[in-house]
Amino acid sequence: MAGTVPLKSMVGFSLSILLLGGPVFEDVSPNLPHGVLKSRASISGLTLAVVGDHDRLFALSLNAGVWRSDRGGPWIQLPNSSANANCIAVDPTNVRHIAVGERNGFAIDMQKNWCGVRESFDAGNHWRRTLDPLEIPGCRSQAVSSVAFDPYGNLYAATSVGIGVRRGSKGTFDFSASPTGSGLVTCISITRGAVWARTIDKIMASPDAGRSWQVHDIPQTVGPDKISFSSRGDAFSLAATPQIEMMPCILTPGVGGNRNSLLAYNPALNEWHTQTLTSGNGTGLGGRRFAKSYDDTLLYGAGQEIHQSLIHVGVVLRSQLQFDTPVQTNWGGPYGTPPHEIHSDTWDMHLDPAFGKSNYDAWISCDGGVFASSPNLRSPNAIPSRLFDHQWLPHNDGLHTHHVHTITALEMPGDKARLAYPTSDNDAFYYDPQKGWMNEEWLGDVNWTAGDIGNPNIALMVRRSAGFAMLTAFRNGIPMGAHFEEDQAITLCNNEHYDGPTSFAFIQTLRGEKPVYPLLDAVRLVDLPLQVYDDQHKLIPAPGSLGDARPTPVLIRNRTFAASPDANGSKYLGWQIERQNLPAGTTAFWVSGGHAEPTYYVFTRGHLYRSQADGWKELSNVSGGKRFELLPGNQFGAVFVNPYNPKVIYALATDGVKMSRDGGESFENETELTALLTEGGKYPIAVGELTGNGRGVVLATRANTTATLAQVAFDREHPETAVACSPFTGVMVAKNGKAWKSYRRFLPSPLSAIVSVAIANGSIYCASEGRGVFRIKNYR
Repeated sequence: MAGTVPLKSMVGFSLSILLLGGPVFEDVSPNLPHGVLKSRASISGLTLAVVGDHDRLFALSLNAGVWRSDRGGPWIQLPNSSANANCIAVDPTNVRHIAVGERNGFAIDMQKNWCGVRESFDAGNHWRRTLDPLEIPGCRSQAVSSVAFDPYGNLYAATSVGIGVRRGSKGTFDFSASPTGSGLVTCISITRGAVWARTIDKIMASPDAGRSWQVHDIPQTVGPDKISFSSRGDAFSLAATPQIEMMPCILTPGVGGNRNSLLAYNPALNEWHTQTLTSGNGTGLGGRRFAKSYDDTLLYGAGQEIHQSLIHVGVVLRSQLQFDTPVQTNWGGPYGTPPHEIHSDTWDMHLDPAFGKSNYDAWISCDGGVFASSPNLRSPNAIPSRLFDHQWLPHNDGLHTHHVHTITALEMPGDKARLAYPTSDNDAFYYDPQKGWMNEEWLGDVNWTAGDIGNPNIALMVRRSAGFAMLTAFRNGIPMGAHFEEDQAITLCNNEHYDGPTSFAFIQTLRGEKPVYPLLDAVRLVDLPLQVYDDQHKLIPAPGSLGDARPTPVLIRNRTFAASPDANGSKYLGWQIERQNLPAGTTAFWVSGGHAEPTYYVFTRGHLYRSQADGWKELSNVSGGKRFELLPGNQFGAVFVNPYNPKVIYALATDGVKMSRDGGESFENETELTALLTEGGKYPIAVGELTGNGRGVVLATRANTTATLAQVAFDREHPETAVACSPFTGVMVAKNGKAWKSYRRFLPSPLSAIVSVAIANGSIYCASEGRGVFRIKNYR
């Protein structure tokens, strides 16, 4: 089942730029009003934390900074906030005062990341950095893993060398009383009369606003069980109350069965004990485990379920904690009817400061944005203080935080293109100018998409090649001759030795080219012999030469792909060997030049080859008189070939970008583009996970592998035009293929990692890891 949601644009921002003429930013992410749940897939992405109250709520996204919702209204991105923020707190004495701690950035010189603690005194409109951890003697990291305010407005920060406190709203952070040799402090928790903090092996308590600390070793064993903090979030969690201090942990051997467990310290008795819960550890699917405290309430988040326990003030606990039936995501439970429809993989839960007094408002942040407790309870006899008894509804209007890995844009009549994109934990979304946004909801973590700009009737969306792919005709009717259904699972290949955008391609139709190949002209890198599943679900050789061949990698081609897209159902009908005798070790390919006489490039062991009549030619690896080394590992590979002109190639090498105008016979240094990508050498030439790194903070990335040069796209209407993107510096444009200019001023702020771009209908469509999709109109 798929949902259809309306297109939402940030009209005000667009118009403000339009008045000046030239390019225009437009947010084109899917959107739904608060409270509307169309499908299991959410229109919002991973949200690390949520804080605030009913009147002013703040959401902390991964890679897109802080967002605010006023009086239940739509979310707005706070443009002066930090994309590196990873923890957040609100001052209970001044609700307009917020603080965030940041993770380390990617600048080569760490000082140039300008990370640490940032604060706003006007509800997030303006920010200033108030702590640079590198100024602390002996500190070599800017990561701040936790920030917290006490009831008097004192602010605490957890760093890699200890705990800092700033008393009041002025002055500097004081580290003089931080316990000697504490190392990385991972969490701070505030309770009545004390501040608690922890490291991987100690907990610390201060009864006097950080002027002195009592240190207790966390035991390595309790009873027969060894204690570890190896699930995501465990080591960065601590819930403090006057009676009990609690943290998630792993018990070995424990009771087995992947049960959630906790380690608790009773300060009155100076005793440690462990406890096993009824729920399963859901972090294998995603999310984090966490422990939090609110007055008389303890929360234990388990990835897919959240437990609640009530603590009676003044009572010394002498037995195990009593947890209520957990609130569960759509991957947890189910417990009770109707089941909760919270999006899976939770990261945080927050209770309104007035919870249980004047309201029962609570919020959950998850891979699907934010979900809010509803005033409508699950049954007439439900108890509003029980979080389980609430209905939970999405609170995502305007929260455009999808982690988008690739973007496919298909030319359509009019102003807007058809779009398809994959997201982590939110399946795949696709857009038609007449029908709006639609989505499938069974692929889960979708990784890449593909299409032919000249044949906009069909797009491909893929999680994995073996059984986790589907085609869409944008719910506009299956084209004549095609044999698939909307939301139908297909297998591209049962052998997943090769997967991703460099293993499969649709040949792009050149402008004016005939015939147009309406069922898509596909090429795939495979290892022969191929196998298919028979009716008994047993692998057997594919019919004909594809299944009866010596083991070898080849390129195969199907000029009517949509007529037989499923390898198992069609037994590779329509596929033929296109190119063989590939260079040994081939791992990626690219195709250019249209359907009639396509040119192929392959990458193997650091070398690039081009197809020719008698085989393959190894291409130059020299530029500026020096040999260069290509940098593989990016999801799109190290090479970007203009699909409309096979002579134009961009390549990322270990020392910068190279460019060829003669099909790889020679390369030149693309120094101007390299300087823009790295901001003049501030950022490295690198490949890998370059967005939500977990160095010194909770690991929370949802990105595929990318690179300093993430992708280069080309304009079919103007083939000499190139558009490049980078997770560090945004979007760059060369209208004539030579003079590069930064288009960063047309992107949302704070800048999120841009990892994929496409050009259609006169616009640059951008995919970001954490800020959804948007376009730059009139970019030329």
